[in-house]
Amino acid sequence: MMQVQQSEDNPETITSEQVINILLVDDREEDLLALKLILKNENYNFITATSGREALRILLKEHDFAIILIDVHMPLLDGFETAKLIRESEKLKHIPIIFLTANNDAPSNMFKGYLTGAVDYMIKPVVPEVIKAKVNVFAELYKKRNELQQQQKDLLVLNKTYETLLRTESNMGQGVCITELEKVIYVNDAICKIYGCSREEIFQSPSLLSIVPDDEILRLVEKSKKRVNGEKLQSSGERQVVRKDGKIIYIEYRACPIEADGRIQLLSIVRDITGKKQDEEQLHEQRERAESAEIARKVGEQFLANMSHEIRTPMNAILGFTEIMLKTHLDAEQTQYLNAIKMSGDNLLVIINDILDFSRMKSGKIHIEHKGFKLSHIISMCTNLMLPKAFEKNIQLSSHIDKKVPDDLVGDSTRLTQVVLNLAANAIKFTTKGEVKINVELLSEDKHEAEIELTVKDTGIGIPKDKLVTIFEPFTQADNDTARRYGGTGLGLTIVKQLAELQNASVAVISEEGKGSCFYFRIKYKKAAVSERSKIVSVNTPEKKIAKLDVLVVEDNTMNQLLACKILGDWGWNIEVVENGMLALGKVSDRDFDIVLMDIQMPEMDGYEATRQIRNKLPSPKCNVPIMAMTAHVLASEEEKCYNAGMNGYISKPFDSNTLYSKILSIVGEK
Repeated sequence: MMQVQQSEDNPETITSEQVINILLVDDREEDLLALKLILKNENYNFITATSGREALRILLKEHDFAIILIDVHMPLLDGFETAKLIRESEKLKHIPIIFLTANNDAPSNMFKGYLTGAVDYMIKPVVPEVIKAKVNVFAELYKKRNELQQQQKDLLVLNKTYETLLRTESNMGQGVCITELEKVIYVNDAICKIYGCSREEIFQSPSLLSIVPDDEILRLVEKSKKRVNGEKLQSSGERQVVRKDGKIIYIEYRACPIEADGRIQLLSIVRDITGKKQDEEQLHEQRERAESAEIARKVGEQFLANMSHEIRTPMNAILGFTEIMLKTHLDAEQTQYLNAIKMSGDNLLVIINDILDFSRMKSGKIHIEHKGFKLSHIISMCTNLMLPKAFEKNIQLSSHIDKKVPDDLVGDSTRLTQVVLNLAANAIKFTTKGEVKINVELLSEDKHEAEIELTVKDTGIGIPKDKLVTIFEPFTQADNDTARRYGGTGLGLTIVKQLAELQNASVAVISEEGKGSCFYFRIKYKKAAVSERSKIVSVNTPEKKIAKLDVLVVEDNTMNQLLACKILGDWGWNIEVVENGMLALGKVSDRDFDIVLMDIQMPEMDGYEATRQIRNKLPSPKCNVPIMAMTAHVLASEEEKCYNAGMNGYISKPFDSNTLYSKILSIVGEK
């Protein structure tokens, strides 16, 4: 081998033993410079040519090259033509050629490059690490060939190395298959692995392979023969195929016709996507299950809301008229019967509230608030609310708060009220004689927090030891006899436990059958800062009275119309009644009212729409008339919708007349 010229990248003279010649062919000088910078190596000598003709002239000299990197698209003599001439030369045909192109060519051009004799076909911009690795491989092959001095052995080593590269790609799951009509020309290892059979079996029985659908093969071949310019001669898709062992798999394929010695062949690239499909199916199933669960949750929630509404609407009339009747002159027997009706109605209302609370907690719809409240007011209010039930059963109910317990706290007073009422109601229900005590003590405190323990102790029937473990589980009571004798849903203690967990609190019980039970509720609250204490509002009913109001009652239920007229009339107020939102809109337009008591669910126009139209379509001051929702809907979302529609207040049916008066007073008191 002759001594080569000095390399542009190495100013020192390089001997034939040191140098590895690499021919770079590109009509763009900047691309040649970029390649030299990427491949820079002290053992490489780069010879450059800016055209196919110049490259051939260099090759006709006695230079020997480890590899040729040649651009495809060049004027006069392109890369394919140059490579073809190189391959026709006995002296040059052994040199590996890598095609480079800046165009994202169709697969047919890529395969044309391989058929021309190239060892690789790369798209610019090339990945530096990849092209360096490939050039290094062929540089090593070149060195081995020089060492062995045998052209034939060099070619064998080159072929084996190239096959190794193909096998590496095959191991990555990319299958390659070339067919001509029904004859298999070539398959790689990946194809054999995908279809579960050997090369010999495939060559002997081509029917084992099913890649491109038959009608698609015919279409591609026919269009290839007609050579329709500009038409995309390739196909891709996914399909199911059956392996030799009978297993059904999914493949992803890409195929295009290629021309070899005037014959049309089909090159197919295959990938097994069975795992991907299974993952997609699992995700689809999980999504469907989640959607079904969400639909079921919404249906269940809507069912509970509708059920509550339909029960509360008549219950409002039943309890309201019962309360009115109890204020009239009755004999002892009538009073007994009416008290029985009231107690049954109250019990039914407790059951409805328990089910709704349980449903809201199961669906994660309850959010814990952090607002200032007075602990003494909560305990006092709960005690007063439960006193009538205790009085009915002739048992004593008392409450006590240790003086050490801070009174001004920050937390969710509504949830604390629920806990106290549930525990007190549970204690009263299972106590036939004796007493129920509500007690609050301080467990610990620091500058910012106080941990308190609320206990509800009774002298009731107690809980058997074997039932203490399950007493907080849903729909659980001590035994069937207990459920028959005392009624209830078995949800009260479950609600207490879940409310405790939502507030990072705890609840426990100590009980002895026949002697009574004591429930312990432990929780930490933040202490209200001095600046927050002025914001804490007392829950006592205001003493201010209103002599006379003009009230519009919007209600479609006849019994509830009658009840509202009776309650409001006893207060000496003027009442007008309409049965839907459309009529209410007309009434508010015609005359002035001090307040509108608006039902939600009505024919013609519901309460939400009526309120929106009053607020948006009527002139001032009529558009500012106070509106309070008076509805059998009790979900928190319904209350929020009322305020969003423009209402000033909200009360749920059945309501206590004192509570109704207090809420109306809070809205129109200033007026």
